Amino acid sequence: MSSPSSTSRPFSIHCTPTTTMPRTDLPPECLELIFAYLALENDTSTLASLLCVSKAFCAVALPFLYANPLQLLEFSRRRRPRSDQGDDDDPGTAFVKLAGLLLRSSEQDTVTNLLKAAYYDDVDEGHSVDAELDKEERKAAVAASRINYLHYLRHLHLLDSDSKNPPVFHNTHHFENKTLTRYLEHSGLAASYHSRELSLEFNPYRPLHATTLQYLSVDLRVQLTWALCFPVLEQIQSLVIPLSDIRRYQEVIPRLRSLMDLSFKLDQKLEYPHYVTAQLQEEDPGKYEAMVLMRSDALNAIVEFVRDHTLLFPRLLRSVNCPDNRTWPGVPQSCPQWAVDMMQDCIPPLERPLWLDSSNWSHFLAKIESTDLSQVEVIRAPCDDPARWFGALLQRDVNFLPRCVRLKELVTISLGPTTFKWAYEEAMRRQSHTRLQLYESQLSALRPPSPPQVQPDILSFGPTQPLPQPTLSTWEITYTSITEQALPPLEYLRLRCYNTLLGSALTDAMIAFSDTLSTIIIDHNANSTIANTGAPGFGNIVKLAAAMPILRRMVVKVQSERVVLGQNFLSNCPALEHLEMEDRATRLYWCSEPQRIGANLQFSQDRSKSVLPSALRTLKLDGWSALTFHPATLNHMPLLETLSLSVGCMSDRTHIPPVAQLQSVEFASLREEEDHLNRQLATNRESDKEYRSDEAGYSKPQRSSKAYMIRAIEHKRPFWTWDWYLPRLTCLRLTGEFAWRFEFRMLAGCPNLESLVLIMATQDDLVMVVGAEEDLRHQQQQQAHQKSREVVYEHQRTIGIQDFFLRKNSRPSSISGSVSQASEQHVVANNLKTLYLYGRWYLSDDSLLFMLHWVMPNLEELHESQCFGYTTKGWIRATGRPQNLKLATSTRIVSEERLTEMGLEKYVVDTASMPAITVREQVVDGIREQVFKVIPATAETTAGPSPIARPFYRFNDGQHYVKRISTTT
Repeated sequence: MSSPSSTSRPFSIHCTPTTTMPRTDLPPECLELIFAYLALENDTSTLASLLCVSKAFCAVALPFLYANPLQLLEFSRRRRPRSDQGDDDDPGTAFVKLAGLLLRSSEQDTVTNLLKAAYYDDVDEGHSVDAELDKEERKAAVAASRINYLHYLRHLHLLDSDSKNPPVFHNTHHFENKTLTRYLEHSGLAASYHSRELSLEFNPYRPLHATTLQYLSVDLRVQLTWALCFPVLEQIQSLVIPLSDIRRYQEVIPRLRSLMDLSFKLDQKLEYPHYVTAQLQEEDPGKYEAMVLMRSDALNAIVEFVRDHTLLFPRLLRSVNCPDNRTWPGVPQSCPQWAVDMMQDCIPPLERPLWLDSSNWSHFLAKIESTDLSQVEVIRAPCDDPARWFGALLQRDVNFLPRCVRLKELVTISLGPTTFKWAYEEAMRRQSHTRLQLYESQLSALRPPSPPQVQPDILSFGPTQPLPQPTLSTWEITYTSITEQALPPLEYLRLRCYNTLLGSALTDAMIAFSDTLSTIIIDHNANSTIANTGAPGFGNIVKLAAAMPILRRMVVKVQSERVVLGQNFLSNCPALEHLEMEDRATRLYWCSEPQRIGANLQFSQDRSKSVLPSALRTLKLDGWSALTFHPATLNHMPLLETLSLSVGCMSDRTHIPPVAQLQSVEFASLREEEDHLNRQLATNRESDKEYRSDEAGYSKPQRSSKAYMIRAIEHKRPFWTWDWYLPRLTCLRLTGEFAWRFEFRMLAGCPNLESLVLIMATQDDLVMVVGAEEDLRHQQQQQAHQKSREVVYEHQRTIGIQDFFLRKNSRPSSISGSVSQASEQHVVANNLKTLYLYGRWYLSDDSLLFMLHWVMPNLEELHESQCFGYTTKGWIRATGRPQNLKLATSTRIVSEERLTEMGLEKYVVDTASMPAITVREQVVDGIREQVFKVIPATAETTAGPSPIARPFYRFNDGQHYVKRISTTT
C-alpha cells in the first residue's frame, strides 16, 4: 500500500514521558473519580499524558480515552505544532490509523475485505488483493494478544456532515490507497456504484470519482460501524445507525441494553429533485412507485426500532435524533416531521437539559409542557425553516421562556411582539415595588415617633368586644399581592424576524434584561412574506431608550419597521462599542417625516454638567436611525473607528429629497439651532414648574396650553458643522443626503482616515451624460470649437479647490505652488488609501489635480461613477501624481484609439509568469477550512528585467489598461 499511512508510524498519542516515575498510594477507585472529572471537562491532553506515568495510571486512563475514540483525532492534531504537521496529520489519514487499530480488536468475521483494504496499513503491494487479505487474517492471532480497545468503547459517532467533525469518510485520500483502488476495480464495486445513480441524475460536469467517493463513504460507514459495535453491543451507550443498515440492527435490539442516545444517519436517497421525480413518474411509473415504497419502509423501520427498544427497555432511551444530511448533491435529505413526532412520543422528556439546539429541539417540542427547563443556560434554536421548527409552537401559543430561569444565551426567531412581554411586566412590578418601599421609608422618616403601645389584656375585653387586629402598611399589602418571578440572567440575545413584526419585543427585552445583556442582534429575513411597499410613512417606529450599563454590541436589522435612537440612548450605554442599525422600510421618504420626530440628542448639551466620552468604535446607521441622528453626538466619540450613515442604498442607488425641501427644514447655522434649543428647554422648565405647583395643590395635574404648544412644535433638522475631531476614524461611508451635505474640511479632524466612500447616485441618474467632454467630441468627429453641452442635475455637487481649505477665502496663487505654502492652508489626508465618488460630482481638471496631488498624496485606489466636468486626459494626468496609486476606476466609455493616443494600452495577463495555487482542505480547531498554497513560478519563466510598477486604469465596463512603456525606459 503506497498511501502515506503505509510507511508512516501507526496511530499513537503523542505525550512527553516523565523522567521520574512517581508512585501513588491512591486506590484505583480514587483515581477513577479524579480521571472522571478530567473526562467531564474534555481534558484529553491531560488524560493522554497520564498514560506515560505508570501502569496503574494507564489502566485507569484507557477507559476514559477510548470510550469515545473520535475525540483522540482532535487531540492528536493539536498536540503537535502546525509547523510539524504534514500529510500524515490530516484528519482522514489519522482516522485510517485509528480505525485499523480498533478493527484488530474486533471479531474478524465482521471485518470485511473492504475494511481491510481501506484501514489495514501493513499490506504488501507485490501480492494480489486476495493474498494480502488472507495474510491479514493470519495476523489476527497476533493482534489478539494486544490491548482490546473495543472493551472500553461506549460512544460511537461516525458522522461526517457536521463541521465540528473531520471528513473521515468523504475524503479524497482514499484514492491514494492503491490497495483500496485495486480492490474496488477487481471486486466490481466501482462499477456498481455508478449503476446506483439514476440516468436522470447524470451530470456531465461532475467527475466520475465523485460518484465513487459518495457511495464508497456510505459503505465504509455502514461496515465500520457494524464491525466496531457488534462485539460490544451490550455496553454501547450512544450510537449512530446508518439508515441503509437498519434491518440488521433490528435483530440485535435485545443486546442494546445500555443504549441511551440514538441517532440515525440518512445515508440513503429518500428524496430527489422535483424535476427528477416528475420525469421519472411520467417515464417509469413502476420504478417511481418502488422508490416511494422504499422510502416509506425505511422511515417505518426507524419508528419501529425506537418503539421496540422502548418496549423492551422502558425509559432507558433518552434522546433520538435524525439530523439532515447535506452531503448528497442536488437536494438535502431530511426526515419528515411525522416520523420525528412518532419517535419522540416513544421516549420520555428531556431530563433537565443544559442546552437546547438542533440536536434535541424536536424532542423538546414533543414534550414542551413536561420538560424541566430550570437548568437551561443556552438556547440555539434552528432558524433555517421556521414552519418546520416553530409551526407547532406557534399553533399551541406556548411561551416556554419564563421557565428558563438560568438562561444566558438565546438564539431563536421572533415569536411576535409579545415574546418578552412577561419579562417586561415582571420588571415593571419590581420597579413599582421598589418605589413603594422608597415612598414608605420617606413617609416613616417624616412621621413623629409613636408612643410605646401597651399590650392589651385579654381579660379586659368582654365576649362581645373583639381583639384589635394588626394593620399592614401600603407597601406591605402591595408586596404580598405580588408573585415574584425570577428573571433569567440573559447575556446574549439574537432574534430572526421572518413573517412577524418585531413590535415591542426588542424594547421589552432591553428594559427587562438591562442589567445583564451585553450583546443584542436582530436579523431580518430577505425572503419574508411581509409586504414592503417602500411608500413614505410605511412601518412602525421602534424607539430604543433603555439604559443598559454593560451592553457592548448591538445590531438591529429589520425589514418592515423603523428603528430610531431614543433620547440620550448612547449616554445611557457607556460600554457600547459596536452599534449597527438598518431598516428597509425607509426607501422613499419626505423631509417632513423626520422633521416631525426631530433628531434626538444623545448627550446632554448643558455645559455645566460633565459628559463622559462614549466607548463606541463602530457606528453604522441606515434608514430612519440615520435621519434622526444628531451630528452633535460625534463630539463625544473620540474612539470612533468606523462611521456609516446611509439611507436605503441598493446597488449604489439611493433616494435624496429635493434640494429646496432639504434647505427649508434644517437650521441655517449652529447659532440658530442653539438658540432654538435654549428657548425650548426654558419653556419646558416653566411647564414642569407649573405641573409641580398644580401637583402640590393636591388638584388633578394638568398641562397648560402654552406648555403643550411648545412641546408640539415641529422639530427642525440639525445643522451639520463637519468640524468634529475623530482621531481614530479609519473608515467613513456616507450615502444619500449625507453625501450631498459632506464637506471635505472634515478630513482635517480625521488624521487616520484610510477609506472614504461618498455615494450620491440616485435612481434618476441611470444614463451617463457627460458635459464639456473633449473625448466625446473626438469620438463623434465634431468641430474643435463646437459648444459643449451642459447638463444640470437636481443633486449636483461642485467640488472646487476652495472646498479643500479651512478658510473659504484663502487659496494658493497657483496650482504649482510650493508644498509648504499650500500645506499651511488646505486639508491634507496623508493616510487616505481608498476614495469612492459615486453620483453627480462636478470636478474640473484643476480640482482633480489639486485633490490628488495636494490633499490625497498617498492614495492607492480611486473609483468614480457618473462624475463629470473633467476630461479623460485630465484624469490620466491627475492620477499620475500619487506615488502609491494602484487602481483608478472610471465608468466612462472611451474609444480604444483615444486611449492609445493618451499613452494607454490594454493589459494582458501573462499566465506563464503567474504563480500556481493549490487548494487543500483541513480542520483547524474544529472548523473545516481551505488552505491556499502559492507555488512560485520557475526561474525560466521569471527571467528578465523586473517589471515597473504601473497603476491600472479601468474604462469601458471594467477593461484594464496600463501606461505604455517606451523601449528607452
